[in-house]
Amino acid sequence: MLKEICVYALEDRMYKNKVIFLIRKENLKMTKIFTTNDCVQLKDGENYVDKFVILSTRQFKPEYQNAKNQLFYAEGGFGCYPDKLGGKVFGKLFDEPYQTRREYILGVATEEAIVEWETEYGMSREVFMKN
Repeated sequence: MLKEICVYALEDRMYKNKVIFLIRKENLKMTKIFTTNDCVQLKDGENYVDKFVILSTRQFKPEYQNAKNQLFYAEGGFGCYPDKLGGKVFGKLFDEPYQTRREYILGVATEEAIVEWETEYGMSREVFMKN
């Protein structure tokens, strides 16, 4: 069926983007999406600095909405502090520098969520802490 859709899309440009999305979605390894059940909320006086947090998938394009892209190591920024006015949070997504906003953070990742992420993707949490 997918081949039929591809042929049809090549003939009709209107459906091209929809087909590209379907192909990418089929090629992705479908994995779990982390939710607030995999997080712990901050207590009074706590912040996100030097913690692994779970990001909401709504900030990512559809092809990147998976658990692999949700684990984020927060390093700093005014968004790490709930009582500050700023919203940016700086840190690392894998070993790459990345910035997000506080409203996209679901909470602090539980130890079980981090271990599940490590075993699923064959990466260690030390990847985040390099440099």
